[in-house]
Amino acid sequence: MGLDLSGLSLVPKEELHARHARLQSCMARLAPDAGGLLLLGDVNVLYASGTLAAGMVWLPREGEPLLLTRRAQERAGWESSLLLASYRSYRDVPALCAEAGAPLPKDAPVLVDTAWITWSAGQLLQSRLEGVSLVSGDAVVRQARMVKTPWEITRMTEAGRRQVSCLEELGEWLLPGMREDTVFRKINELYRRAGHDGLVRITPPGRAVPGCVSAGASGLLATAFDGPLGAMGQTAAMPFGGNGSVVWRAGDVLTVDVPFALQGYVADRTQCFWIAAAPLPDEVRRAQECCLAVEAALAARLFPGVAPSGLWDEARALAAASGYEDSFMGMGPDRARFVGHGIGLEMDEYPALARGFDAPLEENVVVALEPKIALPPYGMVGVEHTFVVTPSGGRPLNEGRHPGLFMEVESMAMMWI
Repeated sequence: MGLDLSGLSLVPKEELHARHARLQSCMARLAPDAGGLLLLGDVNVLYASGTLAAGMVWLPREGEPLLLTRRAQERAGWESSLLLASYRSYRDVPALCAEAGAPLPKDAPVLVDTAWITWSAGQLLQSRLEGVSLVSGDAVVRQARMVKTPWEITRMTEAGRRQVSCLEELGEWLLPGMREDTVFRKINELYRRAGHDGLVRITPPGRAVPGCVSAGASGLLATAFDGPLGAMGQTAAMPFGGNGSVVWRAGDVLTVDVPFALQGYVADRTQCFWIAAAPLPDEVRRAQECCLAVEAALAARLFPGVAPSGLWDEARALAAASGYEDSFMGMGPDRARFVGHGIGLEMDEYPALARGFDAPLEENVVVALEPKIALPPYGMVGVEHTFVVTPSGGRPLNEGRHPGLFMEVESMAMMWI
């Protein structure tokens, strides 16, 4: 086609081999009777093949995987080092796998990433693969992707570094009286200039989130997104971003929670701003100090062998001891029931730091810690950083140069409208 492909950022072959080995290892441990793993979800296909292909990856219990595409096979061949085949119908898949020397077994179940595909796609797939028994392989996929390779951590570290730089530049640009949507547009401008992908994926098929900018009580208005920070949002159809009628005024907390993605890998951070001319009320100071103390305590315990559920219990106990039992992670029935989450190619990966997540952490798991406290009428205070689990505790990826309670913004006589 005469294109210069040097601008494509490719996943090295050795990196893909390491991912396949981990998927097969998790398969052997969690589903020893399975004959292999069939990945159809976009992000899982990207993870296993290095390309966001329209198709699937077949990874047998032993041996090399096969990338099967429905379109854009030429591009898939540029971006992925996997053996490649093209299909038009799911009915073609068994023959293509057999020709590649990795037939779909009929005497053992085939694992499928059911959480990443629609119900109708799963039904259609099963109806076309005669004699093949499909079962959920979600636990295998989540466990495999949970532990990041050095290559992945390098991308997330760079994403975190760029995110910090953008948030610090935002703090220098902010003025009291700015609208939420103005701030949201500015942080996105800074992000895109720094190389942000422009899209942050979450687990349900086809969903992505742009993040939120919330001023004052706007941060207390819950949305359909399962997280502590609320937002007025742009419209009822898009309750994210920033609202054009909500203005940041002295005495309100401005909370910016906009994740940054680089080559698909996400860094998550929340930054709270305060107008320096307004005296900081004691109740705001104490709540923010509590969030910082909770994050520091949990980060110190992010080492292999610690149960995520125990960290959730510890966070709740610390918040309750400071008087925030009923406002920690939100208000009323809409409170978030977690204090952190795994993160990688998607913002909400395994594990959650929540009740029921008892499997111990492993080295090189990456999690975002986000203790927050709902504090009417000031808004949502809190903090969030992304950490790598290490034998000596959590290593932050996007800490920045502002260890204080808030990133303070100087007041100006002229208000921005």
